[in-house]
Amino acid sequence: MLGFGDKKPYQHKRALLFVDNSGADIILGMLPLARELLRRGTEVVLVANSLPALNDVTAMELPDIVAEAAKHCDILRRAAEAGGLLVDAMINIQDGSIDSSSSVPLMVVENGCGSPCIDLRQVSSELAAAAKEADLVILEGMGRSLHTNFNAKFRCDALKLAMVKNQRLAEKLIKGSIYDCVCRFEPAS
Repeated sequence: MLGFGDKKPYQHKRALLFVDNSGADIILGMLPLARELLRRGTEVVLVANSLPALNDVTAMELPDIVAEAAKHCDILRRAAEAGGLLVDAMINIQDGSIDSSSSVPLMVVENGCGSPCIDLRQVSSELAAAAKEADLVILEGMGRSLHTNFNAKFRCDALKLAMVKNQRLAEKLIKGSIYDCVCRFEPAS
C-alpha cells in the first residue's frame, strides 16, 4: 500500500476495511481510502456491523452510502457497478456461489456482530469467505483496533487506525493522551 522512496507501492490483492462510525468517518475517511485502494487495483471488502451499535454504520446502510458516493466518483461507480451495486456481491457470498478467488472489486460484508469491538475468531461465514484471499486488514475505530485487536498479529499486512477517547487507555497502550491518534502499520507476521 505504501511506497518507499523511488520504489513502486506494493499492490495488495484484497483489503478488508473494517469500518466504524457513520457520517464523516465513512464519508471522509474510509471511502476515500477504499477509492485509493481500488484505483491501485486492490479488491476492497467493506466490513460493517451486522447489527446497530452506537453510531457505527451497518452493513445494511453501507450499500446506500456507497451508491450515493459513487454518483460523485467514477472509481467508486465502476467498482460498485462491477459488483452489481454491491447487492449481487453480498448475495453471492451469502449463498456460497462466490469462491475466495472470484474477483469483485468492491463489496460489502457483514461482520456478524453488533458491537463497537470485534472478536475476529467469531465472524460471519460471509466475512470468513471474503477474508481468504485478503492480504491487507484495516481496522478503524477505538473498539476494533485498540480495545480488541491492538496486539493481534495477522498473517497479512495490518493497519490499525483510531482516535483514543479514554485517558487510561491512551496511557496504557500508547503512553499518550486522550484524543491522540493511532496509525499503526504492521507487516504480515
